Amino acid sequence: MDAITKLLRNMSRKDKERVLAALIEIQAGTLSGSKLQGTDAYRVRVGNFRIIYHLDSATPVIDAVRRRNEQTYS
Repeated sequence: MDAITKLLRNMSRKDKERVLAALIEIQAGTLSGSKLQGTDAYRVRVGNFRIIYHLDSATPVIDAVRRRNEQTYS
């Protein structure tokens, strides 16, 4: 089981619905994130969670879904 699936299983129903909706919008290209400084990655804020992804030939690739804390971007 990958880390994203494990995190989704442990989320509340409300958070899970919001994160899944954001993931679908990112894949569809209707939701764009902020570029992370010094990298080619982007982030999308969804409540207390951050979705980190990069573009591979204009196709978004999800790198991580993390709860916001001091080590989110390291």
